[in-house]
Amino acid sequence: MRLSIEIEDNKVCNFTEGALQELNSQSKKVIENLIDEACRVETVRREPDTRQEITQADVIDGARFSPKNHRHKRKIWKIVLRGLCPAVAAVSGFVFEKNNTTSVIWAMVILLIATSITIYLMMEDYYNGQNI
Repeated sequence: MRLSIEIEDNKVCNFTEGALQELNSQSKKVIENLIDEACRVETVRREPDTRQEITQADVIDGARFSPKNHRHKRKIWKIVLRGLCPAVAAVSGFVFEKNNTTSVIWAMVILLIATSITIYLMMEDYYNGQNI
């Protein structure tokens, strides 16, 4: 099937012939990915023993849910926290003194903070669909 897309001339007036060909190639890849995702969405929604029919809603949901169309940008504070957790756990080892009760309590508090930050980051990555 041939699909035609119109783009205003003023948006691509400075493109070279090679850039236009690459834009066409990349557009084709994006559209093929969108078609594949719309098919997956429709397959999940379809009742058993019915024929495949992809609707506008399936295409919209395919664009919305496709992991290939969306890149999750990691925030700087997450990167800092991810690097800080092992350092905080190491500090808890330096704080720990066997015969001093307050140092044991401080070491446990610091270790609890490091553990809870690590669990928080892992759960947030899991629920956002990122690799841990």
